[in-house]
Amino acid sequence: GGGRARRVAPPGAAGGRHKNKNLKDVDMRRLGSWEKYTTGFGSKMLAKMGFKGRLGKEEQGVSRHLEVKVRPGQMGIGFGGFKEASQLKANKQIERELGHAPEAEEEDSDDQGPRRKGGKRSSIEFLVDNSRDWKKGAKKKSKAKAELVIGDAGAGGDGAAPPQQQVIIDMRGPSGPKLLSSLDDLGAEPEGLASGPSTMQGPPPLGAELLHNVNLCVDILASEMATDKQAEGSRESRLARLQAELKDARAHRSRVEERRSRITLARSVLVKADGLSKSIAEDASVAVEAVGEICRLARALHRDCGDEYAAFRVDFLVASFVEPYLITQVRSWEPTAKDATATLLSVGDAWAGLEGLRAKVYLDTMYAARVVPALRQALMNDWVAESARSARHMARLVEASRLVLEGDQWEALADSAVVPKLQAAVDAVAPRGGEEMHTWVLPWLPVLGKKLGTVFPSVRQRLASRFRKMDLAGEPAALLQALSLVQPFDGVFDAAAMQGFLERVVLSKLAKLVHAVEVDPGNQKLDVLTNLFKWVKGQEGAGGILEAYQLLALLEVDFFPRWLEVLHDWLKQDGVVLKEVAQWYSGWKSFLPAYVRDDSEVLKLLGQGLGMMRSATKKEAFALDGGVRELLRQGHRRGYEAALERRKRQRQEKLQQEQQRQQQEVVAANGGATSRVGDRLREEAKIAASGMVGVALKDMVASVAEQEGIPFFPRGSKTVENNQVYNFGARQVYIDQKVIMLERDGKYEPVGLSALLRELKS
Repeated sequence: GGGRARRVAPPGAAGGRHKNKNLKDVDMRRLGSWEKYTTGFGSKMLAKMGFKGRLGKEEQGVSRHLEVKVRPGQMGIGFGGFKEASQLKANKQIERELGHAPEAEEEDSDDQGPRRKGGKRSSIEFLVDNSRDWKKGAKKKSKAKAELVIGDAGAGGDGAAPPQQQVIIDMRGPSGPKLLSSLDDLGAEPEGLASGPSTMQGPPPLGAELLHNVNLCVDILASEMATDKQAEGSRESRLARLQAELKDARAHRSRVEERRSRITLARSVLVKADGLSKSIAEDASVAVEAVGEICRLARALHRDCGDEYAAFRVDFLVASFVEPYLITQVRSWEPTAKDATATLLSVGDAWAGLEGLRAKVYLDTMYAARVVPALRQALMNDWVAESARSARHMARLVEASRLVLEGDQWEALADSAVVPKLQAAVDAVAPRGGEEMHTWVLPWLPVLGKKLGTVFPSVRQRLASRFRKMDLAGEPAALLQALSLVQPFDGVFDAAAMQGFLERVVLSKLAKLVHAVEVDPGNQKLDVLTNLFKWVKGQEGAGGILEAYQLLALLEVDFFPRWLEVLHDWLKQDGVVLKEVAQWYSGWKSFLPAYVRDDSEVLKLLGQGLGMMRSATKKEAFALDGGVRELLRQGHRRGYEAALERRKRQRQEKLQQEQQRQQQEVVAANGGATSRVGDRLREEAKIAASGMVGVALKDMVASVAEQEGIPFFPRGSKTVENNQVYNFGARQVYIDQKVIMLERDGKYEPVGLSALLRELKS
């Protein structure tokens, strides 16, 4: 009948008790007991290796392996009715065997896990329940497990189903839902709904639950709306980001297509340039046109496809295209030919259209690498240094190579091939014969510039040797020939070196010549003096190299004393014709240049002659002046040196006066100098008085330019007569030891400082 419990026998129980003889045959506790007859060495070694004893309560082992049940992902412990592995029946059995649980444990049939339909257990569950039977000597459990069968009528046995328990959730109040056991508990008023200290008795107000639920729904909808709004904003921002990415992708695609088109264009241009390069090697007549077309294509490619031009290094390709033309021209170039200079420049001009591109730099470098050896060989083997014609040709060629070669390459070529050979040629010059040195040395001056200064000491030595060997008194033209020998170097040598050369070599030679001039009233020869006057600067005809005071010192000492002596002796003669003497005297005055005739010392000497003529006319006694007799007595050389030093001092004083006058003009031009400027000018006046006239004048010009705010700086390496040229504002000036020289219409003219300021401000 229903409601009675009945015992269900496990499967296989009818055939007798199940026995497991797998491990019962061996007593695990006696395993290793033989060590009691030994020193226990084995146990000690096992303990050292981490052995802590066998499994099981009495070290008898376990009957089976632990069973594992994996919990589903992200599921909490004890949630959802999940049965942990520790609660499995098999694991509990092992736990009992290990001695961690009581030997006999009452088990509820509700905790045995799911059973088969009809309440029967599976064979696995049956084996688990009886897993201890296999142990040998295990105690038999008298407790049997039974399965209770609930009758239809419950405890009464009437067969009716038991009433189900109701579950009521109270949703009222702000405290949240509550679980109630019956409807009777709804009479209590929920917390937060009471309006006063009194509580409501009986059922809740009608509609309170509905109102609470409505409010709850409103809150839920508001939360969902906020969530939807946030999601909508996220979608809009993502849409904007995707649109921007789409725009960037389209722009990138456009750039890629554009670059592809440019690469295609560059490829077609380079193919065409390659064809032109091959045509150069096949037909030299079209080389110039082909090179020009290659340069035009390279320029257009650089303009239209700049990035691809740089990325593919088209400069190297262009250089390789033009290289065949370059090699052909260099192989056929002859440095000694008349058109060598033009050819040298024309080859370099062939790729002038590449100006600003690196291809031109590469080609210039390649060209220089091929030109330098050929040019060096021509300078060493073909250049005749002592030939004016060869010097002019090679100088033009080397000057043209400056436009082709790099600065360092050209400097090395000049220092190693030109200057040493020129120095050797100057050292080998003979005192007589051969071409004049200036004809084959000075053509190199515009090319080498200051480098030629290392050769000038040897040039002055050879000039002095040749000048001393010349016979100036032999023929009248010899004096002009000597002037033509020295004059080309005036302004080339620096002022101090030229001054020393003139005083040491030229003036001593001319003094002897003047001393040898014969004063003969009956047969006077004036050719020597006429040619001698041409040696002074500023005279018509050949350019002079002497200052006026230098020649005046010669005439004062070596000519006019003898001229007065001849006049004195003539007037002392019996039967002298004074009219002839007067004509002779007038002829000499008209013959003398103005700078000689107007000189104070010469005027004194001429005055002495005129006085003797007047005394002779009046029949009065007359005699030579004591100073004239002293000059005749002491010799021309000693007297000339004294006269030259005296005239130098006079010239220095004159220059100092000119300096002071210019300073006064500066003060007047500034409307009255300040104390600082005045002190500076007085200091410069002291410098000028000490003999540093040129330096003081330059410093004075610099100070005035600083006061007036006028730029004053050297103009590179440009020089005029070996004097540095300066930029003074927009004008060019240079300063020598006397005066400021201003450039007007390509010529330099002397000018005062005040006039220079007025001209600059006008």
